Amino acid sequence: MVAKYHDVTYTEDYIPTIFTDQKNLNVTVDGKTVKLYVNDTGDSSQSAKNRKAFYDYINVFIVCFAINDKKSFDNAYEKWRSEIREVALKVPIILVGTKSDLRNDPGSAQKLVSQQDAADNVSSGYFSKYVECSTNQNSINEVFETAAREYLAVKSKEGCGCDIL
Repeated sequence: MVAKYHDVTYTEDYIPTIFTDQKNLNVTVDGKTVKLYVNDTGDSSQSAKNRKAFYDYINVFIVCFAINDKKSFDNAYEKWRSEIREVALKVPIILVGTKSDLRNDPGSAQKLVSQQDAADNVSSGYFSKYVECSTNQNSINEVFETAAREYLAVKSKEGCGCDIL
């Protein structure tokens, strides 16, 4: 997702992040340009040590799950949200459902995490926002625009720099 937004060489094949991959993105929202420092981290036990080292410096978290993978949806709350909240109690966490183009596939409809289930996590206060995107439909901008808006809301309260994980 970050590679697609950053407009670097992008492949449809999933290539897991081994440690941490950082990209600098400029996002314009509401007439303001926000420079986001995005740290894309992996899920391996080795990267767990590295990723937790960043948590104290993050202003907004983005937690992704594939809408066609219930286990990844459950992990968004059970694993990622819990891990983040161990050290970052008040930092906004945006929940992102990837592969949203599958919502248009009649054969997939029964197997997808519902938008309502994801929205319920936001209304329960577990996540600050919910966004869906697809690399196939070029809807990734909304994810980073949402992150920039969440950052601006935090900045207006704290007056700080911006890191997104």
